[in-house]
Amino acid sequence: MRAMRIERGQLPPAGAVLAQNVPKPEGGVALDKGRVLGAEELQRLSELSWTELHVLALEPGDVHEEAAGKRLAAALAGDGVDVEPQSAGAFPLVARHRGLLDYDPALLAHLNEIEDLAVYARPPASIASEGERIGGAKIVPFVTREERLSAAERIASGGLLRVRRFLPVRVAALVEDSVEERVLSRARRALEEKLAFFGSKLATVERVPLVSEALVNGLRGALRSGAELRWTRWTLRWSRWSGRARPWRSMGSRRSPGRSCGSPTRGRCRSWARRRAACSPRPPRSISCCRRCSPESACRGRRSPPSESAD
Repeated sequence: MRAMRIERGQLPPAGAVLAQNVPKPEGGVALDKGRVLGAEELQRLSELSWTELHVLALEPGDVHEEAAGKRLAAALAGDGVDVEPQSAGAFPLVARHRGLLDYDPALLAHLNEIEDLAVYARPPASIASEGERIGGAKIVPFVTREERLSAAERIASGGLLRVRRFLPVRVAALVEDSVEERVLSRARRALEEKLAFFGSKLATVERVPLVSEALVNGLRGALRSGAELRWTRWTLRWSRWSGRARPWRSMGSRRSPGRSCGSPTRGRCRSWARRRAACSPRPPRSISCCRRCSPESACRGRRSPPSESAD
């Protein structure tokens, strides 16, 4: 590649690359930079008003950015990846189908160490939808060298970027038998929608009592029915206003986020379950009812138990 400066009255050689925009007399761009000058472009230059041009004359072993970028993008595109036409100087790489993006980040970094080349991609294991852009390839200067491009093609041999399809599976769901039907119906619709995104199907939904033996039997039945994925849903956590408290042993420390009756300090104490039973279902948020209940708290007129220090 050899840089040339052309003055008015001369014309650049055919096959040179324009290194600047050539404006129209009325405004706008007549010939944009990066264009390879052929017979038509040279004729247009002779008709335009300009005083100086900067062009790049190609030498043996030089490759124009458009041809080089197309080759680089084709080498990068593996299974499930398509190359779109050049846009904003880069060749976009898009997913052919829905799946997970897969590539070796070390190889991608190695590619970007080669001079003149720029390759980018979304993080590995990203979920890609059909037609979604997952990366791109670009040649930074107007012209690059054949040996650099060949080195990049060797690194990306076989397609560096791949989109792996999701494996469709049959799913069996086990839920606690105390779950209300309206809640279960809403959860089932949401689960079916999420599974459909991944190409899977919800085969069965079975209610199971909250005992170990029933859960074991439910899992065995799901296996016999051909389910490849088992999903369980247990309402073990206490809902703030459901009136079902968890045992103290399963609670977090006093500093963990509270499930108490609206305590601004969100603390806990060992007698929390007993104190919760004495408080109203929804006391004011401004009242601290966890570590110590005050006479002003909404405790239905009951005497507040004395404060206890947590271990």
